[in-house]
Amino acid sequence: MKITPKQYAISLYQTVRYLPKDKVIIVIKNFVKLLIKKNVLKLAPKIIDLFEQYAKRAEGVVDLKVRSVKPLDAGMISKIKKMAQPLLKREIKKIEITEETDPNLIGGIVLKCDDLVFDGSIKKKFEILKNNLTR
Repeated sequence: MKITPKQYAISLYQTVRYLPKDKVIIVIKNFVKLLIKKNVLKLAPKIIDLFEQYAKRAEGVVDLKVRSVKPLDAGMISKIKKMAQPLLKREIKKIEITEETDPNLIGGIVLKCDDLVFDGSIKKKFEILKNNLTR
């Protein structure tokens, strides 16, 4: 049976989750040896990425990407964090926001978390209006 990168990532997370730092290093060294032995070391970058995603989700940390026309102030970031909890419908202990500016949005914001996108941009509203008028 072939083990997927996701299975490796979850197994590694569950193994090291409650270990002290000095033990984690030993487990990771052994994990790398296992990947070499199984001839799948090339999967390490994907496993690391999936490990980080799984660990964040398990610990209630959410990565939220925010696109807006211009950088947002602290007050707006705070409002977005408060709004995100009910929208995402899961327990959140911490929200980590990555901001990106996009002048093509015209105004408003676009929020992205995993595969979920909330598009509140003026550009999107114009697209919807255009589609409705051309039907």
